[in-house]
Amino acid sequence: MVKCAKKGCKQDAIEDEPYCAEHRNEGISMPGYTSEPPIVISGGSVTIEFDDIVLQRLGRGRHGNPNKKIKRVQVRGDGIDFSEDTPTGRVVIIIHYGDP
Repeated sequence: MVKCAKKGCKQDAIEDEPYCAEHRNEGISMPGYTSEPPIVISGGSVTIEFDDIVLQRLGRGRHGNPNKKIKRVQVRGDGIDFSEDTPTGRVVIIIHYGDP
C-alpha cells in the first residue's frame, strides 16, 4: 500500500489517490469553506455529489458523519438565489422532484 503524500503522515493513501482520507481535500480552495468539499445537488435530472469518504454510508439511502456540521447553504437557479451561513448547523433542505 502507498503512504499518504502529506509530509509526516504515516497513513495509507486512498487507492488511486496520493493522499489519505484525512488529507485528500487539502489545497482545494473554495471561498468561505474549509478544505471540506460541498455537497452538490443539481437538476434538470437529479444528481447528488459528495465526498463518500467524509460522508459514509449509514444504510437505506443515508450518508453522514457525526463529526461534521453544515456551515453554509447556497441555492441558485431558475430565479432562486439564496446564500446564508448557519450558526448552529441545524438545517433541513427538502427538494421535491418527479418526472418531467
